[in-house]
Amino acid sequence: MKIGIGIVLVFVLGGTSARAQQPAFTLQRDILVDSAGYQRLDLDATILVGGVPFKVDARTATNGLSDLRLYGSDGKEVPYLLVLPRRGDDQRVSARPLPITPSKRTSGFEVDLGAARTVDLLQVLGLPAPFLKRVRLDGSGDRVHWMLLVGEGTLFDLPREQLKLLELGFTAGDYRYLRLTWDDSTSGTMPLPSSVRVRYIPSTVVRPAEPLLVSLAFTRRPSEPGKSRYIVRLPGARLPIVALRLTVSDSNVMRMSRVTEARLSGNDVTPFTIGGTFLRRTARDGAVASQLEIPIQPPVESRLELVVDDGDNPPLSLSAVTGVAAELPFIFFQAAAAGTISARYGVPPLTAPRYDLEALRDSVAALDLVAARWGDTARLQPAAASTGNGIPTGGAPIEVSSFRWTRGILDSTPGLAVLHLDAAVLAHSRLTDIRIADPVGKQVPYLFEHLDGPLTDSLPPLEPLPRADTTARERALSRYRVRLPFDSLGGARLVLRTSSRVFRRRVRIEAPAPNDPRRAGNGPITVSSADWLHADADSPAPALTLAIPPATRDDLQVVVEEGDNEPLPLERPVLLLPGYELRFLSDGASRMRLLYGRRDIGAPTYDIALLGPRLVGVPANEAGLEPEGAPVARATNAMPGRIFWGVLITAVLVLLVIIARLVTQGAPPEGKAG
Repeated sequence: MKIGIGIVLVFVLGGTSARAQQPAFTLQRDILVDSAGYQRLDLDATILVGGVPFKVDARTATNGLSDLRLYGSDGKEVPYLLVLPRRGDDQRVSARPLPITPSKRTSGFEVDLGAARTVDLLQVLGLPAPFLKRVRLDGSGDRVHWMLLVGEGTLFDLPREQLKLLELGFTAGDYRYLRLTWDDSTSGTMPLPSSVRVRYIPSTVVRPAEPLLVSLAFTRRPSEPGKSRYIVRLPGARLPIVALRLTVSDSNVMRMSRVTEARLSGNDVTPFTIGGTFLRRTARDGAVASQLEIPIQPPVESRLELVVDDGDNPPLSLSAVTGVAAELPFIFFQAAAAGTISARYGVPPLTAPRYDLEALRDSVAALDLVAARWGDTARLQPAAASTGNGIPTGGAPIEVSSFRWTRGILDSTPGLAVLHLDAAVLAHSRLTDIRIADPVGKQVPYLFEHLDGPLTDSLPPLEPLPRADTTARERALSRYRVRLPFDSLGGARLVLRTSSRVFRRRVRIEAPAPNDPRRAGNGPITVSSADWLHADADSPAPALTLAIPPATRDDLQVVVEEGDNEPLPLERPVLLLPGYELRFLSDGASRMRLLYGRRDIGAPTYDIALLGPRLVGVPANEAGLEPEGAPVARATNAMPGRIFWGVLITAVLVLLVIIARLVTQGAPPEGKAG
């Protein structure tokens, strides 16, 4: 009774008066209340994307949504609390398992907790390994009426595969009896476990909700052989996601995984590893044991890259990616009647409110809470952050005509843009000479980003070359010319594939010998080589990757040592190049240009302290580039070789003439010496 009176007093004093002036909220969302009373409203991805981000500590989200305000239908502010469920200590009670009557397809056991308890997990111990079994779990308060807790569960202990799961989690509820049923339709019966432990939640703490799961979009991106790369897109930046859960169709998986995102490092943006684990999955007799959840640090960006090391296996068959959120608070408030309440948010500078309702925080666990629901979302006004206010968008003037190449940037969407650098830029620039210019010739500040994955480019088919001679050694070789798209491509790698499945070959890449008089002979030199071997007729051969040096586009040859075999069929090669992109702000209307091809300038020095933090962690639009075409100008210090040597020789001759004249004029007349 005392608690009830205190609750009423707090609600009356709870600051329900209307604000004199509401903040400039950008979003509004309906809250649907089915009945009067104290309400519990769990957070979802939509509210997390639009509100002030949470901070995550030990997989628990705190200090977020400070901009959230609730309003009733009369326009008055409704007090609320963000209440974080607490389990307290992990409290588990042991229970003795009692066998149930088996059938032809099932067996199992029951446990009696002695009294109804709030429980949410069952753990079995002392079962002989290895095993992999499908299970069902039911709960009851009177042993007559049963409720399904886990319909399709799996328990397993597979030491060889390093997979173990001996716990079944379920939605917290009050139960005295638990019954676990083994599915014996495809495997033998299991003995009774030596002990069973059940986790219970004390009545003094608030029951936790199920973890928030967010379905994430992903796309496979081109990659080097032996790796699968995926771009995973979150619905927003700075979300409290602590793991990525993968769904794959492969029966057996044992591969290393890594998750990266872009982070600011000095003046550049570089890949930063935020998580990784060894993925494992095995399927037996219709049951699956897996560990496909990758723990990660809460991401800053909304764009992540997932990298899976495939080894010699086919690419991973990824069918879904799910984000697992940290433990989140819920919204606690009181509704006088059923109806609709408005949640307004989207004002980053707004500080968290303080209501008299705070006096009830320690009493929430003892209250009967009604589940409220989220409704439709409406945008009240454009988000201020999308305009790029406060970010420097202009730089110093630059002479556009001094660059050898200038290309139009194709971007019609205002806001942050990313521009991928193609093979032409990599071939004709030093990267440090790249500039972006607006229509009036002023520089547009940008961030230079190093990508984790490579840029891929399909090359023309390899061109078979006739044998230079008919010697036995030359007859055992197959030679092919490689046609590169540009000269001087640094950091390039060549990927070769074949349709053959059983073979062994020595493969090398040759380049013309340098013009060095100290080198004996003028034959080609080997710049890279490797053994290419595959002996499984039931699987395709892995690709072969060889590094190639900067060279002219038609100088390289692929040489295959065939021995006494038929020539190995080679498919169309692929070129791998280092991946880079630029991040900059676009107004969506100006005709910006990418400039490169100068040797007399270094890397730009923009005010990165102001620009960088605002461009990392913000969704970006992908911009394109016009074709390169022919160079429009020479770099300011580019002098043709003939002119340079001509000037140098002329200068030397003039200097010799001047010295000769000085020597002649300075000689003493004959007979006056001494």
